[in-house]
Amino acid sequence: MELAKAYVQIVPSAKGIGDGISQAIGKDADNAGTQAGKSIASKIKNAIIAAGIGKTITSIISSAISEGGALEQSIGGIETIYKESADRMKQYANEAYKSAGISANAYMEQATSFGASLLQSLGGDTKAAADYANRAIVDMSDNANKMGTDIGMIQNAYQGFAKQNYTMLDNLKLGYGGTKEEMQRLIRDASMMKDIQDKLNISVDEGDLSFGNIINAISVMQEHLDITGTTAQEASSTIEGSFNAMKASAQNFLGNLALGENIKPSLDALITTTGTYLRENLFPAIGNVIFALPSALSSIASIGWDLGMDLLNGLSEGFSGNVTTFINNIFPMLVQFSSTIKEKAGLLVDAGLNLLMQLAQGIAGGLPTLIETIPQIVSNIANIINENMPKILQAGWDILI
Repeated sequence: MELAKAYVQIVPSAKGIGDGISQAIGKDADNAGTQAGKSIASKIKNAIIAAGIGKTITSIISSAISEGGALEQSIGGIETIYKESADRMKQYANEAYKSAGISANAYMEQATSFGASLLQSLGGDTKAAADYANRAIVDMSDNANKMGTDIGMIQNAYQGFAKQNYTMLDNLKLGYGGTKEEMQRLIRDASMMKDIQDKLNISVDEGDLSFGNIINAISVMQEHLDITGTTAQEASSTIEGSFNAMKASAQNFLGNLALGENIKPSLDALITTTGTYLRENLFPAIGNVIFALPSALSSIASIGWDLGMDLLNGLSEGFSGNVTTFINNIFPMLVQFSSTIKEKAGLLVDAGLNLLMQLAQGIAGGLPTLIETIPQIVSNIANIINENMPKILQAGWDILI
């Protein structure tokens, strides 16, 4: 960025450099300074182009503007739905890079998508709606990480629950099918897990099919199945999880940069997640590969040698005795086969001679027709050649040329 700024500042001042040098040297060097200034600017410009800095800057600005625009729109949706609890939701969103492995913008888009239904099910309590929404989004990410289900399928399932549509309940892989009866069974099972409800500081009403109660029931069941908290754990302990956290924090930084917000928290998060990804996950994994490679190659070579020896030994053992058995079995069969041919040879010869005789008789019977038609056939072919020979010769000449 500083290099690009220097280029912008130096180019307009090139003429001024020239004037100064002219005055110092004399009239014979009137253009020396201008040429020097242009040369410096040209070198800086070429350096920028060669380093790809211009494209990088443009790409960063474009990404920041795009992320900022989406973030601005998402903030508007959060403020509209969650009203006085909007700041609470924004705080949850800023922490989503490590709690849910997604950016603040993606978090707020999801919270907005079912926010109205959630708020209605909670009687308009915006604070409770914010807490429920946060837990639901974290549950979605935990479920995707633990069960390997595409996060989009899980998000669609929750949006369906908000509209009393339970057909995608089986997307969560909690052991319940996609029907209303199965959702009622899940709620009933969760309602009996009082110890987990106390741990999560929530309650599940056995006969309540409201969206808020469904979120609570799923939270209880995922805690029961040890699904809860996997995203946060993976954000620091796995390559993929720490990469997702780094990616989300980078998106947050770009969005805040475009909106003119305080970028220090998001920049700190980006630095931290990048360090976690590189230092604690990627580099150790690369080190493990490098450390294990010689041993792996040695093992592969050893296995290859052992397999080769096993193959040779197997062939040797297979040949031992079996070749003799093969000869002893096959040659008596060949003797029997040749004896059979010998016995039937007369019949075979008679059949062959009869075939030749019938063929000769057929040709003899057709000789009058052959004698009659062959001259006409030859004449027709000769006429075809005579009539088309000029074309053929011309085409041959053209091809040759």
